[in-house]
Amino acid sequence: MSKRGNQVKIKNLKQKLIDERSRTIFYPRLQMAVVLSLTGLAGFLTSLALLHFGMTRLWLRYPLAIVTAYACFLGLLYLWISFHRQKTGLDLVSEIGIPIDSGIGTAGSGTGDDVFSGAGDFGGGGAGGTFDAGAGAPVSTSIGSPLEGVSIDLDLEELGLVLLGIALILGGLVASLYVVYIAPVLLAEILVDALLVGGLYKRVRKIDRRHWLETALRKTWLPALLCAAAFAIAGFLFQWVLPEAHTVGEVLRTVFS
Repeated sequence: MSKRGNQVKIKNLKQKLIDERSRTIFYPRLQMAVVLSLTGLAGFLTSLALLHFGMTRLWLRYPLAIVTAYACFLGLLYLWISFHRQKTGLDLVSEIGIPIDSGIGTAGSGTGDDVFSGAGDFGGGGAGGTFDAGAGAPVSTSIGSPLEGVSIDLDLEELGLVLLGIALILGGLVASLYVVYIAPVLLAEILVDALLVGGLYKRVRKIDRRHWLETALRKTWLPALLCAAAFAIAGFLFQWVLPEAHTVGEVLRTVFS
């Protein structure tokens, strides 16, 4: 068989592994929703901490919080893989009937590297959460609003900018939900990649091996980037209209008071 034919056969073999896992993972979208909820909580707490240390610029604080949240998201995927790795590694080959000596290419020696060595190098743009709703120092205005020094006399243009910022935040959250939609394939692929790189399938010759972190970044960087950009632009708009507002909660209370 030609080299190209071997590559196609290898790719199909790996895809068979991924398809099998995507059908057997227990409620993958629910699991991913839990992961994203914890990710959002991490971003929220990061934003509160940055505000506590004096970072009041929304357009800067929110993207930094999302970067931290994204690192947390990758860390949670690491924990998820750790939990599923042992059981899956024991039964996956027998479940789908992969021949041990497939005859594809020449015998591979396998890297033997642990899948999680160096997995702490997390980076990238964000994954979603709603930050700082209600944080800040509440005081009162002349009409009984819980804010002081934040003008509520907004003209139509300023109100439109605030509403645009709110729409951007909602759009960023929707972008992050795309990860929930692709959860069955995403979780299956990173698990298979983790097992292959971990050396559990050294006997399957010359199968394509990709580190699970590379797969996770490849499939999630775009929604993360869109979420971070949406929050950054929204923060800029909020601060442009209401310079004294330090949180989304303050902005909303000002607009709807």
